[in-house]
Parts: sequence; C-alpha cells; structure tokens
Amino acid sequence: MGMDLSKVTLPTFVLEPRSLLERLTDFLLHGSLVLEVPKQETPSARMLQFVRWYIASWHHRPKGVKKPYNPILGETFWSWHDMADGSRFEFLAEQVSHHPPVAGIYCRNQAKGVEVNGHFYPRSKFLMNSVASIGEGVLNITFHQTKETYTCTFPTIYCRGILMGSLLMEMGGKVKCECAATGATAQVEFKTKGLFGKEYNKIGGYIKSKKEGKGELYSIGGKWNEVITVTNNSTKQTSVLFDTNNYSAVPAGEATPRQIPEGTDDPTYSRNVWGQVTAALTAGDINQATEHKQRLEEAQRAERKEREAKKAKWTPKYFMPHPKMKDSWMYNNVTPLPF
Repeated sequence: MGMDLSKVTLPTFVLEPRSLLERLTDFLLHGSLVLEVPKQETPSARMLQFVRWYIASWHHRPKGVKKPYNPILGETFWSWHDMADGSRFEFLAEQVSHHPPVAGIYCRNQAKGVEVNGHFYPRSKFLMNSVASIGEGVLNITFHQTKETYTCTFPTIYCRGILMGSLLMEMGGKVKCECAATGATAQVEFKTKGLFGKEYNKIGGYIKSKKEGKGELYSIGGKWNEVITVTNNSTKQTSVLFDTNNYSAVPAGEATPRQIPEGTDDPTYSRNVWGQVTAALTAGDINQATEHKQRLEEAQRAERKEREAKKAKWTPKYFMPHPKMKDSWMYNNVTPLPF
C-alpha cells in the first residue's frame, strides 16, 4: 500500500496510443478561452476566466481506462494550434528527466503576448484497489499585455478497480491557481466519489481577490466532465461556466484542434519514438506492440548504463532549471525552437 510505481512497467493493453508529451497539448483544445483572460476588467473576473480555461482542459480523454506512453529521456513533441482570430499557439515539450519522470513544457502565442513555462511530473502510487497518478509540477502562464503571471498545479488521476470491481478513472484533489500581481486566487477541488458518495466527477471551488474584498467572490460547482457552474456570491446568480456537451472536435474559437508537423525525421520526436508501438496497437496486435515497447525500454536502460559508466550528465536540449523556482523548468531561450 502506497508503493511508488514510477519504475513499474504497466501492461501494453492499457496504453493510449500517444505519448504523455502529446497528451499535454489537451490544454490547448480550448486555447481561445485563455486568450480572453487579459480582456476581463477586474482581477477576480480574470481569475474566473483563467479557471474556466483550466477546467475545460480536462474533459477530453480516451474511452475506458487508458494511460499515455511514458516518454523516454530526451523525447520531444511539438505542435501548433491555430485560433480563429488568426493567432497561433506553438507548443513544445521535452522529457528532461527519467527518474523522476519530468516533462518540461513551453508554449507561446506571440501575436497575443501569451507565454507558458512549466513542468509536469506524474508520481504514481498503488493504493489497495486503485493506482493513483499524482500530478506534481506547475504551469506559469504569463500575459505580457497585463504583465500578470498565473500559476496552477495539477490534480491526481485515479484508476479504480484494478483488483476487483469495474475499471474506471476519476480525478481528485485540490488545485491552486493564483496571480501574484493582483492577489487573486482560486481553489478547484476535483471530488472523488469515495465509499459513501453517490456521484462521480463532481467539482467545487472558489475565487478570491484581495483587492475586491474578503471572502469568496465566486463559487464553482457541477461536474467537470459535463456542466460546470459558477455562482456570484454577491448577487446569488448562478450561470454556466463551461458546458462540455457543446464540445466538438473543433472547439468554438479555434480554426483547427491541432496541427502536427508532417515528415519530421527527428528521432526524438514522440511520433517517431513510438511509431511502431502505435501502429501495432492500432492494428490490434498487442504482442507486437509489447515487443516494440520492450525494445525501447531496453535501449533506454543501456543508454543510462553507458552514461553512468562514463559519469556523463544528461543535459536537456530545450529546457533548463528555473532560476527562481525550485525543482521547476523553463525554456532555455538558447536552442532554436523547432516550429
């Protein structure tokens, strides 16, 4: 109970056919929402819009219980996401560490003055009849127009029923969002059903702003995978914050959900790294997928032993440790971006 699973190899049949680095681009499926943050008049309204974008980023997921590939050290992924207003988000992720498994994240929309630096570290544990993927790390989203940086953390994802009962996934835990420049803060709680609960996927939370008075200005409720609501605690009026039922393959405000570079021969690019595994999974050949996956893992172990023998230190290509934030990463601003 509570065993760390970071070094445990999970069976191939539970894999989602894409790398975790690519899955991180789900935060841009509703990129148009984050562009609305600096347009809001008050600190609390800007934080509320930020939370709208954040919560909306989680409902897109594969059917059943699936997890993405664990990226290999040095693996990279990049893509771009065109907005209906003509601006473009450019996304880059790199696996900067293998033990612990840390991914560096960088994203920008130059036309709108939005820049993202951060890292994500899924720390896994076995908890009786569940496996928990504890989301460690932080995202720092800077809006250069207002000179404000918003930070947010990650929830925990649970896989239930691994020993008995039905397999299912749910999210849990408290997420903190804050803006140091304005003093606005938010807490979002993804509520697990628990032993005596009646419903899955419930959500709660609040928005506070030091400049606008004491107490909770807005309350958040509903279900993160269906309809999320917000209540203005001053007027007592409740409205829809985000409705996932209106979600489409091309979200409102976006020209395309994402664009992937075609024909890149970079051996570190996620789709090249995992191409054979993905092809076998798509064809339904679990044995072949397992064989290709094992070859990748064996090659990783061999490379690690070689580095240890030479006492060579691994240096990421695009990222460096954040100079002001402990255990955090940021784009190094030296290596040319692959966009």
